[in-house]
Amino acid sequence: MSASDDLLWLAWRDCLLWAVSDDAIMEAFQRETKTPVPERARNGLDALIGKATGWDAAFAEAFVAWFNVHVWGDEVPVRVTVERR
Repeated sequence: MSASDDLLWLAWRDCLLWAVSDDAIMEAFQRETKTPVPERARNGLDALIGKATGWDAAFAEAFVAWFNVHVWGDEVPVRVTVERR
């Protein structure tokens, strides 16, 4: 990767983090995709349940695909797979 690739990746990541915290963007995502937005885990047990059920990964994959087109501006959705450990 070149230095410009690194900067582009950082810009994409920061934009994604901003988008997921923006109420209007999350409402648009939910309205357009009919994908429910999970509540933030209140504790470690909630986080483990989300991970065990795959819900956190499924949401992340759906949101990133939508984000890349509707916020970042890619013309074609890029399929993203979240590694489940």
